[in-house]
Amino acid sequence: TETEAFGFAVYDDSYPDERYFTVNGESGIIGTVFANYQVIPINENPYSDWDIISTYMYTDEGVESLCAPIGDDLIILKDALEGVYWPGVVQTLENMTVENAYAIKTWAPHEMTVFGQFIQPEEISWLLDGWNYISYPRYFPEEVDIALADLNGNLKIIKDDSGNLYWPELGINTIGEMEAGEGYVLKVFNAQNFNYPSNSDNVDAVDGSTTSQGRIGLHQTVHYPDIEKTSHNMVLGLPLDSWVNFELEYGDELAVFDNYGDMVGVSVLDNDNNVVVIWADDYSSSYKDGMLEYEQFTIELWDQSSDTNYNLNIEWLEGSDYFSVNGINIAASIVLEKKYDNNVEYISCFPNPSSGDVSLEFYLIEDDYISVTIFNAIGERVYVLNNSWFNQGLNNIPISLSNLRQGLYYMELQSIDSKKTLVIELTK
Repeated sequence: TETEAFGFAVYDDSYPDERYFTVNGESGIIGTVFANYQVIPINENPYSDWDIISTYMYTDEGVESLCAPIGDDLIILKDALEGVYWPGVVQTLENMTVENAYAIKTWAPHEMTVFGQFIQPEEISWLLDGWNYISYPRYFPEEVDIALADLNGNLKIIKDDSGNLYWPELGINTIGEMEAGEGYVLKVFNAQNFNYPSNSDNVDAVDGSTTSQGRIGLHQTVHYPDIEKTSHNMVLGLPLDSWVNFELEYGDELAVFDNYGDMVGVSVLDNDNNVVVIWADDYSSSYKDGMLEYEQFTIELWDQSSDTNYNLNIEWLEGSDYFSVNGINIAASIVLEKKYDNNVEYISCFPNPSSGDVSLEFYLIEDDYISVTIFNAIGERVYVLNNSWFNQGLNNIPISLSNLRQGLYYMELQSIDSKKTLVIELTK
């Protein structure tokens, strides 16, 4: 085809030398990898429309052409500075580079295919200073501490688009491996030139197998509902020695709330993940779905062993109780106060008996998430309302049961900290 493709070698470590020239040296090659395009998955996280992506292909193709196959599902693509491709609104971003990472928002999962010249990571050098959007232009995944070994002692924190972190200062690593196609947000203490290891380094097979264990990821919550993740966030580090009157156990959950009582951060805590990420408001959406700059937040903990909720009073070693994009907080001391024993003070369903339509009335001492489930006599769910937010005071939910047969039904109202049940009799 008379097509030129660039690649790299995977070396056989049974020979004394590898990719560096040595007089009278010996080197062996297991295999080679060549590429003239890259497929980048987009929006693969079920809890976010945002993704941070990067490429190892140098291309002359403009972003408008690269994004054309995504079509109407593309909302916005932007870099860390002023570059934006917002179809029908503004375009100040013309091209993607191998050095930068890009935040992209789409309505649905997609793939972006980038054709061009395969760039080797050792050919790229970054001058990192403060916060940086950084690409991962290596072909194979690599453990984050190995991939960033050049920054040893100077790395404050690195984050991915899902809220995973590598935070050496607190011994936190939920990223595991850095991966091709992914972009990252990274902060250094001091300005420094940086280079990734070569594609040929730390690889022992042509399929890219290493000793890595893969991305660790965050655990799924069971008490608090999950939340939508956006393109920016703030991180709170909660060192194990900062908990004054509580001993952290695996499975305890932490939730962060904004001024309106909406949940903007959630995390399952353990000895390896004593951190929570707070998500910023997405300016490209038409509703508030995260924290505003300088908005105050509150934090709540659910102790899974006792099924008890606590408010957290925190003295900060670094940071404050106010949100800032890319803010980094570290707790000096954490004191827990029991939130309440029973937030549902009153519950009633009327009329009861009923021929069909009923009203569920309940009084909340404080704002809370409420779920309502109605079961028939054999335990089948016939009505479900999941994790809806209700304000303090008297609340009323109209429920239509006119499609059900007569008989006894069991209504269960579940708040964050308590459960109430009622029996409903339907007559026809």
